[in-house]
Amino acid sequence: MTPEILQADEKYQQWHGCDHSCLLVLSGKNFTGNSSTSLSWLSPAAVTVTEQLRDQQQLVAYYYCQVDPTMSDRKCPPLQDVMASLVYQLVELRPELIRSGVQNLQAIVTSENWNHEDEGLALETMRDCLIDLFQSFSPEDVVTLVLDRMDRCRVGDDKLSGWRLLTQLLQVFKRAACTVKILVVTNSTSLRLGQDQRERLKSVGGDFYVDKLDWHQQSERSKALNPSR
Repeated sequence: MTPEILQADEKYQQWHGCDHSCLLVLSGKNFTGNSSTSLSWLSPAAVTVTEQLRDQQQLVAYYYCQVDPTMSDRKCPPLQDVMASLVYQLVELRPELIRSGVQNLQAIVTSENWNHEDEGLALETMRDCLIDLFQSFSPEDVVTLVLDRMDRCRVGDDKLSGWRLLTQLLQVFKRAACTVKILVVTNSTSLRLGQDQRERLKSVGGDFYVDKLDWHQQSERSKALNPSR
C-alpha cells in the first residue's frame, strides 16, 4: 500500500472529500505468498492518513493496534486501553476541554463500566464518553480518528466484535458538535463482516458509512495482468 494507491481509490476519495462526519472501513488480506507476517498490507494507509494530517496541523488521534509482526493473540491490546489512548489524545488536542465540563474523564476511563468484560456495556460507556468529548468541540472543527487493525483488539479474553464497535462509532456522529472522520483498518482474515452486519451498518450509518471490505493485496503477477487495479 502506497500513498498514491490510497489517494487514487474511489472510496477513500469519497471519505476524504465529504464535508460531513464519515466512517471509512478498509479491510482485506495479504497476498497468500506473503503469509509469513500477521501485519496487514493495508496498515500503511492508516500511517499515511495520520502523518499527512499531522503535517497539516489538523486534529487527529490515532492508535496502531499491531506494530510487531510476531505479536501473539495474548499480547493483543485491550479495547479499553485503545479507546483511553484516543480519549487522552483528544484532550491534548483541546486542553480547554478539561475546564469546560469534561472533568471526570479519568474517572470514566478507570470506571468499572469502561473496563467491564461485558462488551456491550463497555462499548456503550466508550460511546458516551466520545459523545461528551465531541460535543465540546466547535462546529468548525474537523477531528479525525485513525484506528489501525481493529481486528487485533480484545475485550477481556475475547476478541472484539468489530461490527458492534463500528455501530457505536456511527452513533457518535449523530450527537457530535463537530465533524468527525474515522478511518478503521482491519485484516479480513481475522475479522470479516457478514452481509447482514454490513447491511445493518449501512442502515445505521447511511451517508456516514463507507467501506471497502475486499481490498486484497495483489501478487506481482496479478499486478502485471491487471495494472489498473
